[in-house]
Formats: sequence, structure tokens, C-alpha cells
Amino acid sequence: MATTSQRGYGYSHQRLRAALIAVYSPTDLCWRCRRALGPDPSLLHLGHVDGDKTRYAGLEHARCSTSAGGKYGQQLRGHDGSITRRRQRRRRPWRPPPDEPPRRSRVW
Repeated sequence: MATTSQRGYGYSHQRLRAALIAVYSPTDLCWRCRRALGPDPSLLHLGHVDGDKTRYAGLEHARCSTSAGGKYGQQLRGHDGSITRRRQRRRRPWRPPPDEPPRRSRVW
């Protein structure tokens, strides 16, 4: 597991986030979704510019941040993000094993 500094969340990132949270207003806008940030600063992240962990874009909702990170990670892995239909498994009718007689639900 990489350290926080290796992942781009080291001491300078934490200091900058704390400084921005100290001066933010709950009516300020998330830079990703353009909605109000809200009153709880524990639900805010300092967002990176997409694809560059050395530049910061501003405060954003935690949900916006993790969603963007997940999408970026999928792109790096080669997934295009399109929804594909899973191949459906064909269901064969149940048959008893060949050495057993067929089961009956009622005895007549």
C-alpha cells in the first residue's frame, strides 16, 4: 500500500485543504458538480485536476471526488465506461443423475 505522500495526499495537500476549509462558506460551489458545498467540512475533499496529482482544482464533495477517481482509474485500466450487457448463462432443465431413477412429486 502506498503512503499518503505517494498517492498525492501528503503534508502539503493536508495543509492546503485545512487552509481552504478555514475560509470556505457553505454556499461556495463544488468545482465538479457546481452545487453548494454544504455545512459539514468533514464531507469535503481537496480535488486534484483530472489526471494530474500535482495540481489542485479546489474543494469538492467527497462523493464527487471518489466518483471521479473511480472513473479515472477505470480509464487507466482500459475500460471504456460503456455499459455492456453481460452474457446470459443458458439454464438447462434439471435432470437427475443417470444412476438415479427419476423423482416423482406424487406417488399414485
